[in-house]
Amino acid sequence: MLSQRARRGAMKRSGAILFLLGLVLSSEGAIPQAPASGSISGEVKDERGQPVARAKVRAIEMRTNRTLAEAVTSEEGRFVLSDLAPGQYAVLVSSPDHEPALVRSIEVKAGRETTLKSPVRLRRAEAYAVISGATFDPNGFLLPGVRVVLERLPFDEEKVPPLKLEQVSNSSGEFAFRVPGERGRYRLTATANGYEPEVQIVEVGGLERRRVALRLKARAKGR
Repeated sequence: MLSQRARRGAMKRSGAILFLLGLVLSSEGAIPQAPASGSISGEVKDERGQPVARAKVRAIEMRTNRTLAEAVTSEEGRFVLSDLAPGQYAVLVSSPDHEPALVRSIEVKAGRETTLKSPVRLRRAEAYAVISGATFDPNGFLLPGVRVVLERLPFDEEKVPPLKLEQVSNSSGEFAFRVPGERGRYRLTATANGYEPEVQIVEVGGLERRRVALRLKARAKGR
C-alpha cells in the first residue's frame, strides 16, 4: 500500500498533468480572431508630381462626419491612418501652401490596410488679398443690385499692371474682389439708378482682407 506522502505526491502530479492537458486542448480549440480595426495608407503629391511633406491628413467617418484618425505625411509624402473601425471614410488633406483636397468613399475592412490607388494631388494655393463690403442706401439699409467697379491705381509714379474688375452687389448688398496679394492701391466706384456715384480709395498691404461700406446718396431731382 502507498504511504500517505506517496499518495499526496501522486495527486499533485496528476493535477499538474490535467492542468497542462487543459491548456493544450484550449489552445488547440481556440479560433484566432481577426483584428477589429483597419487602416488607410497613401501618398500626397503636388501638381508637378513632387511629394508634399508635413501635410495634415485626417480620416473622416462618412456616417458620423467625425474625424477618427490623423497623421502627418513623411518627407516622401506618405501617410498611414491606423486603428479605424470598418466602414466608409473620406480622407481630407491640407497643407499651408496648398488648397485642401478630399477623397471620398474609401472602404476600410477589419484587419486590412486600404491603399489609395493614386496619390492625393494638392494644388498650390493662390496668394491673394480680398476687398469686400456692402452697398447701402442713404438711410443705411442694404442696397442690392449696385454696380461696383474696382480699378488698380499706382503709388506715386510707379507702374502697375492694369486691373479692372466689376461686380453687382447680391441680394444682401454684398460684394467681394480678389486682388494680388501684394501692396496695392485700388479705387472702388459704386453706381445705381437714382443715386450719385460713390467712390472710395482702398489700400492693401499684402495678404489681407479689407472690408468697406459704400453708402450711396440720392440723386438730386432734375439731374
